[in-house]
Amino acid sequence: MFTPISNNSQGYEIAKSLRFRSSATAYLNRTPAGAGNQKVWTWSGRVKRGTLGSAQILVGASAASDNSYFLCYINASDQLVMLSAIGAVTKCSVSTTAVFRDPAAWYHVVFYFDAVNTTARIYVNGVSQTLTVATAVVNENQQMNAAITHRIGRDVRASFTVSYFDGYITEVHFIDGQALDPSYFGQTDALTGQWVPKRYGGSYGTNGYYLNFVTGTSTTTLGDDASGNNNDWTLNNISLTSGVTYDWMDDTPTNNFCVLNPLDVSQNGSAGTITNGNLQRSDGTATNTGTLSTFWPTSGKWYWEVTATSVPAGLGYFLALRSDVGTVGVRSDGNVTGASGSGFTYTSGDVLGVAVDVEANSVACYKNGVLQTTLTPTTAITSFSPQHSDGTTTASTQTSVFNFGQRPFTYTPPTGYKALCTKNLPTTAIKNGKKYFDAKTRTGTGATATTTGIGFQPDFIWTKNRAAVASNVLIDAVRGGNRILNSDLTNAETTAGAIQSFNSDGYTYESTGAATNQNAVAYIDWLWKESVTSGFDIVTYTGTGVAHTVAHDLGDAPAMMIIKNRSSGLAWLAYHQALGATNHIVFNTTAAAVTSSGGWNNTAPTSSVFTVGTGTSVNENGSLHVAYLFAEVAGFSKFGSYTGNGSADGPFVNCGFKPRWIMIKRTDTGGAGYDWFILDTARDTHNVSVTYLRANLTNAEATLSAFLDVTSNGFKLRDTSLTINGSGGTFIYAAFAEAPLKYATAR
Repeated sequence: MFTPISNNSQGYEIAKSLRFRSSATAYLNRTPAGAGNQKVWTWSGRVKRGTLGSAQILVGASAASDNSYFLCYINASDQLVMLSAIGAVTKCSVSTTAVFRDPAAWYHVVFYFDAVNTTARIYVNGVSQTLTVATAVVNENQQMNAAITHRIGRDVRASFTVSYFDGYITEVHFIDGQALDPSYFGQTDALTGQWVPKRYGGSYGTNGYYLNFVTGTSTTTLGDDASGNNNDWTLNNISLTSGVTYDWMDDTPTNNFCVLNPLDVSQNGSAGTITNGNLQRSDGTATNTGTLSTFWPTSGKWYWEVTATSVPAGLGYFLALRSDVGTVGVRSDGNVTGASGSGFTYTSGDVLGVAVDVEANSVACYKNGVLQTTLTPTTAITSFSPQHSDGTTTASTQTSVFNFGQRPFTYTPPTGYKALCTKNLPTTAIKNGKKYFDAKTRTGTGATATTTGIGFQPDFIWTKNRAAVASNVLIDAVRGGNRILNSDLTNAETTAGAIQSFNSDGYTYESTGAATNQNAVAYIDWLWKESVTSGFDIVTYTGTGVAHTVAHDLGDAPAMMIIKNRSSGLAWLAYHQALGATNHIVFNTTAAAVTSSGGWNNTAPTSSVFTVGTGTSVNENGSLHVAYLFAEVAGFSKFGSYTGNGSADGPFVNCGFKPRWIMIKRTDTGGAGYDWFILDTARDTHNVSVTYLRANLTNAEATLSAFLDVTSNGFKLRDTSLTINGSGGTFIYAAFAEAPLKYATAR
């Protein structure tokens, strides 16, 4: 149904990767014949993480004595580290302040080392990371690039706990004698705005090497050095045997594949034990738990396979998919859940095929290549995630191994069905979210000032003074740049100088006060382009006091509406599709959602109109009103809900894109602190995201020790507070994208 295209508009493709299974103690090793430059070098690699939260080595070197070594690794806090010692004396110890725990896509990691200039840098996706320096670089020869043992994927020190990497690695360059920045190995894609690979055209030096893992004749040839230096590597415990242990993968930065999602504890609070590059799940707890995956397709025909490697007497749903309204599956005793149709039995060693046709609302189930049944889900599929569920309360270990197409399928998929990879995902209408929405920080000037480089005319500008108490200022091109509303107040619209002009590539602020342009003050601007493509419309209308419809131009039903009576000092009202048309919620307060017909007359909006009830906030007779309308656009915007769990290992919300902006509100209860929280990646440029503002308050920005992680496919709650993750609480959210998952790098 979908025509595969390159995810890199620059044209450079990466064909293969190696999976490193920590359970198999997989690694690569090489001992150079002679020393190279031990002061200046670069290591560049593309990495997709599997297991999180444990120390894992990317590359290192060690002398016969464990007191002398150089390690580039991920620590147990998911930070990147460069650590060097000679004779038990530390010569370099630096770590990133950012954490890297996104398993849904690929990172580009560059370790830059220049002891001559006492410089160590770590780059991720082209960005130089802020480092915590425990020990600065010492200008002397160190162990990397010496004529000693080097390893990729495991610790080089014999007497230390071995830290095996779990995940995928490809496109490894080692440059002997040069410290190079990431621009030699990657670039910003002109179409998507994401960091993508490019062909390295420079020299490698004596001990330099290039590992692209494309020659799969044997595990020996897989370690061939493609730089021309013949600095080949030896593979250890990496398998080319067909089946569940096969490690030569098609999963690459230019064609990213679906895997199980260890961040997603949505079902009964347990992800089970996920290993082997997030393709195997085991669970032996006496609770019914399940794990979802990183992809949630909304259309098309898809095929994957599951090998049931352990099926105990307790039974389990190894063949399962989680739609957005429930679970569809077949238990090993033939029991069917969430669908009509007959079941079938299976046991350890059986290869189960799943073929999902979203448009036909059908799930064809295969065993060892033979069609067993075709299920019809009880509720029509609108989106789904492949899943492993144990389906039992028996504390017997149940294990399944998934194949989404990153290794050869055991059986031929039915005609027309695709593997779950980014090349097969549909092309989104918006490939770069920043062409339609962006968040921009700026410093006020106290004088007329023009902001450029936005890439579009912002038709809706929401600005906030980050440093001091000041109202949220909302301005739009439909009402005019001199007409201000404040989301934290009930005031009627005021006329004051704010935006002098909405420009084709930005906007011009007038010389105004603390709310918008005070000299030397930090601000954040959230900017939307009014467009059918991006699902955003600004509608003004005059109230009648009688329930009626108002036309809009979205061409799709609004998923969220924010409405203000411009003429009177009345509350802001919001509609959200997760609350439904019988409820509204007040945008300028901490109150819970309210059941009332006054907002929307119990009538859901359609693709051409929305309905306002008799409430004066949305339909006061003779008063002017403005409505900001947002439709959900695949890969760009998402308006949904989640249930809190009260844990620092909080819910994961799969948006299908890397968010640029997120707003969260608890709806089942209210009161002090239950605010409309807003985060963005312009202010928090790396995980963990901790800085927030509130739509309903004038307060300056504040921080939590850990609020949430933004990932390539959504966001993960990391805080336990009642207001954003209270156990059993209901929360709505709105999110806008930096990039759809089809093109996104890991964050």
